[in-house]
Amino acid sequence: MWKSHWTRPCEDGFDNKTAYMLGWLRTTMPTAALPLLSYNSYPTKKEYIIGRESPPQVLYGHPGCTNGSVATMYVIPQSGFTVVALSNAADAGDASNSTVQILLQAIYDLGPKVDLILSLKESREMKLKQHEDMINDWEKHRDVGKYNCNAEELVGTYHGLGASIIDIKQSNNLAVVFGRQDRSRCELDRFNQYSLSFLPMDHKEILERAMIDWDYWTVGVFRFVREDKTQPNSPVVGLRWKWDQYEDSTLWVKQNDKDKMNDNYYKAVVKKHGKFLRDPWLFYCMASGVHYILLLWLYETAYTRVYPDSKKCEAAGSPGPVIR
Repeated sequence: MWKSHWTRPCEDGFDNKTAYMLGWLRTTMPTAALPLLSYNSYPTKKEYIIGRESPPQVLYGHPGCTNGSVATMYVIPQSGFTVVALSNAADAGDASNSTVQILLQAIYDLGPKVDLILSLKESREMKLKQHEDMINDWEKHRDVGKYNCNAEELVGTYHGLGASIIDIKQSNNLAVVFGRQDRSRCELDRFNQYSLSFLPMDHKEILERAMIDWDYWTVGVFRFVREDKTQPNSPVVGLRWKWDQYEDSTLWVKQNDKDKMNDNYYKAVVKKHGKFLRDPWLFYCMASGVHYILLLWLYETAYTRVYPDSKKCEAAGSPGPVIR
């Protein structure tokens, strides 16, 4: 684990070594590293670190998220103890991460006592401020007066990442549907010369619709690609979508056949119009899938140890006890 993707101490006064690899975190309490990889954006405040005056303990963890839910798991090998918390909603404070820290503090009687609800509230305010700043950046880059696209030329099916599908549809207005799931439908607004946007202005909508986390304004913008970028009336052959401030945008190719994508055409568009992040993304997805399988397995193991009759309840058609 120490030969990891990155290692770094937190600037918390303890400087306990922290390592991260393939979604897993290894650190030693006390440390400010516990909220790392979660939706809790704690400022580096020493008063929010649990166990500051308690003996050090090595800990492995995996904070994870998917649309509309978050999960946190920490394993303490020294005592053979694992704690898991699952929570709905995300992106405005991470209830699962705070809950796990509350449990660790109580179970191990860590001192001095930390008010983790207070830190969660502060994290929530920070995330809401980040969303407000992102909307301001989005507005700075928007110039509807430059828009130069016809709805008809944008409508179609776009293929990317080897297996991902984005549909641009038109009824009264243009809208996007992800992965052929109608409930993912978002209205599209004019943004710039060859760009449309579906960025939610209201942070509450992100939570209610279980949308992906929004850290950067380009996550909500599609930039359409023409066959000849020097010709404003050249056919639209794809769209680019940029998820992160520090990453390249990824290309989706517009389907040129009514029923299916022509492989040769697909490859030609990709070759001509730039970088296509297929293999790294698929590797990441496969690795993430393994992590979530492990997380669910560990959760089930912990559940059946706490409630040994739960399997019998399920076999008998009863849901068994509920963990609250």
